[in-house]
Amino acid sequence: MELFLIGMPGSGKSTAAKEIASLMQISFYDTDELIKKKYKMSIPGIFKEFGEKEFRKYEETVLNELIIKDSFIAATGGGLPCFNDNMNKMNDTGITIYLKTSIEILFQRLRKSINRPLLQGKSDSELFDYLQKTIKSREPYYSQANYIIDADKTLNEIIKSEPFNL
Repeated sequence: MELFLIGMPGSGKSTAAKEIASLMQISFYDTDELIKKKYKMSIPGIFKEFGEKEFRKYEETVLNELIIKDSFIAATGGGLPCFNDNMNKMNDTGITIYLKTSIEILFQRLRKSINRPLLQGKSDSELFDYLQKTIKSREPYYSQANYIIDADKTLNEIIKSEPFNL
């Protein structure tokens, strides 16, 4: 079984994926971590040196390498489903699960984040506006997921949801 967790930064994809991988005894991957390992640079470093367009190419490369593996759960970067036909690739390969999180919860989780290049240097009002705009632009991709889970819930509630039922 190949599972892809998608959603906004701060939705809890990595945290949930690690727990689910442990409970299901399958491999865990984080596409941002795979990018850092493959390209030997931090995500903020890639953005700073090469820009978002190049980063999206790196995401696509890592996804193409990931989808040939078996029995895993992957936490994807927030924008990964929205570029280079990546959402269709994930849906064709396995099961996609959108961790849908309210803007209020995302705002609280992300307002103190320092390692997210698209959020750096934003005031609270700029962050809130960015989240509104980004959710609106990404929702058409995220809504193509096989499952949509309310990620305002606790981790325990999420892992008991379909399709996990753990």
